[in-house]
Amino acid sequence: MLPYFLLTVLLELPLYAIFDRSRVAYSLCILFLINGVSWPMLTVLYLHSDIPLLWLEAGVVMLEATLIHRLLGHSHIYSFFIALTLNTASVFIGRAIISSL
Repeated sequence: MLPYFLLTVLLELPLYAIFDRSRVAYSLCILFLINGVSWPMLTVLYLHSDIPLLWLEAGVVMLEATLIHRLLGHSHIYSFFIALTLNTASVFIGRAIISSL
């Protein structure tokens, strides 16, 4: 499962740098930690529950938007936009990569 986590991080961190070019190292560390919390929660729930992936991802977007707002100081709307963009890209690109294997 670790390769999938690393793939998520490798996809999301560079995308975040597009949204916020100030405090890059700090922001990327915070995002790594946020993914370190949300990714295992999503994975466990996805593998061991009947909750559809779309609902799980919606919960992750809300959690990550809240953490981005609290820890990085972005507005609520901008934090939601960042979380939605990063997770949408991660899901679509990750699924495309996995399906091609």
